Amino acid sequence: MFVRTWRNHKKDHGAALIMALLLMLIASIIVAGLAIDSDLDLRIARNLQLKNQALNNAETGIALTSKILRRAVMDRFKNELAAEEPGMIGVGHYQLQLYKNLQDIYTQGGKAEIFREGVKLASVNIVSRKHPDRDARWFELDAVGREKTAEQKVVVVMKEKDSSMQLKSPFCLFNGSPGLTFRDSSFVSGRNYSVPEDFMCAGAGCSPQDYYSAGGAASPIYFHNHVEKENIVLEDDSAAIDGYSYDRLVEIIGQSKLDSADWENKSELYAYLADNVYAGHIPNTLGTREQPGINVIKGTDVEDVNGSGILILKNGARITGNMHFEGLLMVQADAGQDLVLFSGGNNTIYGAVVVLGEEVPVILEGSPYVELSSTPSIVFSREGLIAAMIAINKDAPLDRLSWRTGF
Repeated sequence: MFVRTWRNHKKDHGAALIMALLLMLIASIIVAGLAIDSDLDLRIARNLQLKNQALNNAETGIALTSKILRRAVMDRFKNELAAEEPGMIGVGHYQLQLYKNLQDIYTQGGKAEIFREGVKLASVNIVSRKHPDRDARWFELDAVGREKTAEQKVVVVMKEKDSSMQLKSPFCLFNGSPGLTFRDSSFVSGRNYSVPEDFMCAGAGCSPQDYYSAGGAASPIYFHNHVEKENIVLEDDSAAIDGYSYDRLVEIIGQSKLDSADWENKSELYAYLADNVYAGHIPNTLGTREQPGINVIKGTDVEDVNGSGILILKNGARITGNMHFEGLLMVQADAGQDLVLFSGGNNTIYGAVVVLGEEVPVILEGSPYVELSSTPSIVFSREGLIAAMIAINKDAPLDRLSWRTGF
């Protein structure tokens, strides 16, 4: 017996359509979600790009403002600081808007804004603080860089380097010399001299003129060891130690403030950094005021030379002709031999001279006897020592202490 079962197909009408619509809806939701995610990723990437650009703008502001600060530090020693008036300054493709002159920025701080093609990229707030122990300052640069809706912050702390290189005297002896003789018209001055504008000029009639800033003074001679006044001899009436009596001089030179071994290490470091080492022919120019250099001369006489930066004399090298030098002159004395620094010509050193001995404990007996003859003039100049600092650092005297970004 067979039973026939009948189904009502009318109830299934439209099911396939509904399923297709459901599938399309699900696919649409997935596609919409992917589109939203993609748009969100694009927004995130765009915001990250803007933040990175804002950070770059802030760091650009720090870099350009640092250049202004370096110029302020340099100009301070050239007595030209007040000449820079506030206003727009061009730096390559950028412009800096200063709201104070360099002198006020150096002493009080201030504000700078950085523009490129008329669009402001960053604002930099400059805080200036006096160093508690010396004639130098600390600077905090707080930069905010902007790129459309994004902002990023960079804070840098910098300090002015010790422009005096720890030298407070124009003539410093670290070699255990038992005495010092001045002959002819030898002259050492502890007054704070400015470098004449025509100091590095060439040709006839370009003789330097001695002048100094009133009020500035340092001990004219510094011995690492104690030296009695009887060991300082002026053999000619025209020889002079400027600014101090013998009693005052002995009082100062008897105070040991600097370390001989430290300056021995400095001499080795500077010689390692030297631009040139000469053992024969020496060019007439050893660095300029615009580009001071580090030069070493070994075992040969130096005649008719101008220069700026650091000059190191070793192995019996000496000055036998005219020399005009702006910076630091370092002389390595040989053990057991009298040292004659200048034996001819007219010589003027603006900055300082440092005489070093062999790297052994300082002993008075048998140490070199230092003699100044001919007509050398050694005068203390902070500008000259700045030239030496630039030669070492290849940049203006600022140290960066810390750098915080992106907060």
